[in-house]
Order: sequence, then structure tokens, then C-alpha cells
Amino acid sequence: MAVGDREFLRVLSLYGAEGVEVTSPQGLVTVLRELLQRKDVVLVLLERECAEDVQEEVRRLKLEAPIPLVIELDKHPALREAARYLTNNVSKR
Repeated sequence: MAVGDREFLRVLSLYGAEGVEVTSPQGLVTVLRELLQRKDVVLVLLERECAEDVQEEVRRLKLEAPIPLVIELDKHPALREAARYLTNNVSKR
């Protein structure tokens, strides 16, 4: 599951990732709290730029719930890295 702005989600959707668009830091925290409660979510890809203003809250939430794994990605470089990772590891299954 990906959480970020429209562009972030659009790129990750090309690799099959579902996403939730957020438009504010507080919206990101709300969505992250909801995702951490779901049993069907094992990985959350957060857009780092969206999380900048709420880093302490995100860090605290990540520590409280070891599953799902929450990974923060820089928007542009990380999208390329995520695409490469997904292509090399997930697409081969």
C-alpha cells in the first residue's frame, strides 16, 4: 500500500501497488494509523516529503507496530529504486 501525493501513487500503481492519496501531513498520519490496524497490509510505502512535518508521529507509529513494514521513500529517486526493486523481486514471483 502506498501513501502520498498523486504523482507518487501514479508511478507505484504501474507496479500494482494500491494507494491512498493524502494532501496534508495530518491526513498522512490518519491514513497511516488506519493502515497499521489492517491485517491485510504488510508493506506501506510512504512518500517522505509528505511525512516531513510529522516525522516524530510517524516514527512513533512505526515503533508501535512492527507489521506492516513502513518504508519512507524520497519521491523521485526512490520511485526509481522502488520500480527497480519491484521489477527485480516482486515481478518474478
